[in-house]
Amino acid sequence: MPVVIPEGTTTIGYAAFYHCDDLEDVTIPDSVTYIADNAFAYTPWLENWYENGDEDYLIVGDGILLGYKGDPENYVQPQNVKSIACKIP
Repeated sequence: MPVVIPEGTTTIGYAAFYHCDDLEDVTIPDSVTYIADNAFAYTPWLENWYENGDEDYLIVGDGILLGYKGDPENYVQPQNVKSIACKIP
């Protein structure tokens, strides 16, 4: 099931989509400036990115780092990241 967050939305709250087992695709507009902890935890969309995504960084909305799967010892914050909504291992 795809979800499109409406343009103009600025915040996605704590655990908003937590464990939504049918969530396979999400579109997050640039108007989103804050995503709380666990907003997308345990969703197929985020888990698929961790397993199959080509990039080490998942950056959404207005520069929100939602996922990082690179080497934690070599983490370098990309210039376009304005906030972090994930744990850097």
